[in-house]
Amino acid sequence: MMFYHSRLLHRILSGGAVFMLLAALIFAGNAAEAEPPQPLPAEKAVMLGYVEDFLLHNFRDVTMRKSLEWGDVQTDDKGNRTIRYRCEALIWDKNRQILCWDFTFDKEGKYVAHSGVKGFPKQIEKPDVSTEKGVKQLVEKFFSQNYRDITARKTLKWGKPEKHENGNVSITYLYEATIWNKDKIIQEQRFTFNKDGEVVDSETIEKMPVSAKKPDVSAEKSVKQLVEKFVQFIVADGKYTEAETLMNGKMKEAGASDKIREALKKITEECGKYENSTAVADSVSVKENDAEYSVFTVICRFEKADVTFQTTADSESKIAGFYVTKIEKRK
Repeated sequence: MMFYHSRLLHRILSGGAVFMLLAALIFAGNAAEAEPPQPLPAEKAVMLGYVEDFLLHNFRDVTMRKSLEWGDVQTDDKGNRTIRYRCEALIWDKNRQILCWDFTFDKEGKYVAHSGVKGFPKQIEKPDVSTEKGVKQLVEKFFSQNYRDITARKTLKWGKPEKHENGNVSITYLYEATIWNKDKIIQEQRFTFNKDGEVVDSETIEKMPVSAKKPDVSAEKSVKQLVEKFVQFIVADGKYTEAETLMNGKMKEAGASDKIREALKKITEECGKYENSTAVADSVSVKENDAEYSVFTVICRFEKADVTFQTTADSESKIAGFYVTKIEKRK
């Protein structure tokens, strides 16, 4: 399995000047169209097949495995080929480890040897059930090992962890699921784990087709009002301290207020004073690293130009990004 991280670059265009604007503030690494994967070399593809076949018939203690990295193929003077393989593995359905081996096959594809790489295996710490993050990790682990019919999943809402007298902890999870790349459903479940992080129950609270779910108009309206308030503070009133209270932690840590202040200073130098704003357009949902965001567009009128801003809100109703997508000067 290959993971990649992509970024968006946003620019302010004003006459002949080009200003880079707050790319780093857009929810700490932005979703963009990924570059197409490079073709896998034929020799490496063959070696992958050899290793997978070997693992299929050996290492019975490895009950679950996720590939992390394949090395390059090395060939010795006898024609034997070696490839390094690193993976995350579940041992006897209990211990999670990072494993790494060097596998060697001869030029005919026959197994020669394998050896563990120094420093491996590495134990993976169990999620901490005393924290919200740890409980969510346990839910994600459950999905990685179950529900093979769910070919895509989008988080809609997490509940807060509930601790029980016997030491167990429960959390509710609402999500949209695609079944076998076809049917879509909305499902809410309550997951319960014991103090060791083992699954006790995965109760289904509600399940319905996507078409039966009514949109949460009140929630959409609330986030929209948040965006309107933020833009008012930043663009119209220059109240950066008040605006900062609406930002999420990453925006604050990145020093967003000062960077936005500097960017808007350049805009007003080019476009004149702020006059008014149009209504905020309906949001577009974006998913980045399993987190859900709502992106809103608002057009602000300045003396000499109309400036289009995009503001991003996270699932906790906090501002996660603010940037300019377009400056259109009036004639």
